[in-house]
Amino acid sequence: MSKPFKSSAREIVLKVRAFCEREKANEAPLIRLDQVRARVAAMTGMSEKTVSRITKKGEVAASTSQELKSPGKHRQKRKTVDLDDFDLCALRNKIHEMYTVRKVVPTLNKLLIELRNDIMSAKKLVIS
Repeated sequence: MSKPFKSSAREIVLKVRAFCEREKANEAPLIRLDQVRARVAAMTGMSEKTVSRITKKGEVAASTSQELKSPGKHRQKRKTVDLDDFDLCALRNKIHEMYTVRKVVPTLNKLLIELRNDIMSAKKLVIS
């Protein structure tokens, strides 16, 4: 079974088809056949430099028998908050109390509830 194409791939197919339709209506190539990079750029709607970069990466991937990979998704990093020594000590003592005195494994959610009740208005991003 074939893989479904993403919307960007579908757009490129439509651009190539439209380019070929224009050439058919013109009854001649719009761009000379020996200018391959320019033709591909015009067909796909990309710049010639982008076509060159993709081609170069494709040649390297083919010679090393690797797959062409697109760049990963950029995710926002969590904001970290610096705790002062007092808060760190209070956090450490609360973990120690839960583990040794009450014999409870201090999970993040349990610890967060305890800290909100007793010490400070903590958030998950501060603790994690």
